Amino acid sequence: MADGTMLHEFENFCGNTQLPDDFTAFWQGTQMHCANAPCNMTVSTDMAAGDTVFSTVRYNGIGTKEITARYLAPKTAQPRAIVLDFHDAQRTTRGAFYLARYAAIGCSVLAPAALPLVAQGGFSLEGTEKVPQDFLFFQIVEQAFLAAEIAKKLAPDVPLFVSGEGFGGALALAVAAFVPQVVKCAVLNPLLADFRTLCACGADIGFYASLRSYFRDSDPLHQTAEALFSNLDYFDTVNFAAQIKGALFCGTGLLDEISPAKTQYALFHRAKCVKTHAVFQKYGHERINFYENDALNFLLTPCEQERLIL
Repeated sequence: MADGTMLHEFENFCGNTQLPDDFTAFWQGTQMHCANAPCNMTVSTDMAAGDTVFSTVRYNGIGTKEITARYLAPKTAQPRAIVLDFHDAQRTTRGAFYLARYAAIGCSVLAPAALPLVAQGGFSLEGTEKVPQDFLFFQIVEQAFLAAEIAKKLAPDVPLFVSGEGFGGALALAVAAFVPQVVKCAVLNPLLADFRTLCACGADIGFYASLRSYFRDSDPLHQTAEALFSNLDYFDTVNFAAQIKGALFCGTGLLDEISPAKTQYALFHRAKCVKTHAVFQKYGHERINFYENDALNFLLTPCEQERLIL
């Protein structure tokens, strides 16, 4: 657990994540494959209220059954942008009441429901001794790329924003890194950052318990540690953040024990884009109303490179 006294230590921390030589080519190829995948999308209207239409979107996932998503859009006017919103692990997509805030600022929003492949208990290490394509998270990122294609089909002539919390933040960062149309990315307490540091500081519990179990049960002497981390580097959000070309707004709960603040600082420092970091000293891995207000302002206005300590 971090506190305000550790901010100075974090200020210059860039993490221990390594960038694979083929990282960019690997994910660019994956994104292009998803962009050309058939989706068989259908849109059914659930209701209309005021100037907003509330709908359900259904489409075929890549190698999975049908995926559903909530979709809110202006009744008549063209939206100023479309927001692709990813939810955290072990949660469901946000309800229409919450998502309507995007409609209030003139945006459409697409929120995919729980992806079929999301690990039930936390991060999965299936495929650690194989190629990156065998990892569970690879298939989840494919679904996130596909969701971005659905958003672009629904609103083809407007900017694309992405947002997410926790595990959803990891997906938002991946999409922001490799979908060229993404203009802005807002994330809160993003997961999957700096796996090496997670293990070194004893944070391999809870969501990351499979990391500790792997070394306890399969490799107590850490003889395969570098091979494991070299594979995980392909999914490390520190590397995704470094690829983002649009603007980034990152919210961090300094008391977060699931996604330790130190790893989030590494992610933020590796990002080379226009970026803002909002650090909430007395919050952990939870929904933060102040972050949500700031994220809306970020989507509405140009973001300046700064750090906010709240």
